[in-house]
Amino acid sequence: MQNYNAIIPLIDFLIAVLACLILLFGNRKRSYTKYLLFGAILTFAYLNLIVALVVNGDIINFPNLYRTASPGVYLTAPLIYLYTRAILKNESRLKWKDCIHFVPAILHTFELMPFFLKSTDYKKELLYTVINNPDSAIPISEGIIPPNLQFFIRTGLGIIYFSTALVLIWKYWKHKRPFIKDIKLQFSWLSWFNIMMLFIYVFVFLLLVLENQIGTIINFTTLLLSITFLGILLILFFRPQILYGFSEFADENILPTSNQ
Repeated sequence: MQNYNAIIPLIDFLIAVLACLILLFGNRKRSYTKYLLFGAILTFAYLNLIVALVVNGDIINFPNLYRTASPGVYLTAPLIYLYTRAILKNESRLKWKDCIHFVPAILHTFELMPFFLKSTDYKKELLYTVINNPDSAIPISEGIIPPNLQFFIRTGLGIIYFSTALVLIWKYWKHKRPFIKDIKLQFSWLSWFNIMMLFIYVFVFLLLVLENQIGTIINFTTLLLSITFLGILLILFFRPQILYGFSEFADENILPTSNQ
């Protein structure tokens, strides 16, 4: 079954896999920020793979993969926030208190566990409904929390994370303005990365408030996310310093430490 709407998510997945391989093997420094960026791209990559399978209808051949990308969506915004903070404050490790950022993803995984444990036949039957009539599948709740409420929670958390990251960037620019020219690439990359993500999440949140057709919102959001993610990936490849590590291109002493 062919569907041209699956092309962009599939391209996103392939490019993201390449970016992840470069981060792991091309960037030989064992950098904390490298693994945070790797995690964020990986969650996006897997989401796009599942989206491509669902849109193309091929998910019916892999029913046990359905909904497995959902917990990762809760990780994307926290990982990007931690990545931004780590670069701005020159952090080298995760703090114990940062574990709270992973709680929503863990709770969502446990919430979906009853669905994950259901039979393959049950999932196939559900997927036939999802593929043939997406709007009728929206009321079907695979977990405890209804799907429409899940969208609000994920989108709201994303807005908070990206807004907080942009506040950190603004504070950094305010106090380190004389040095911005020396780390222009890092600063512009972090700014655009978070601005693009915040724009998407705010736009989706407004759609959730104003639009009643959740199925339409999902389709439009999927396309918007795929296009934006493709843009982010292209930025990464046109600015290879981001993938191969900033430390070789900038004076690390310019960056404020986590104690400042």
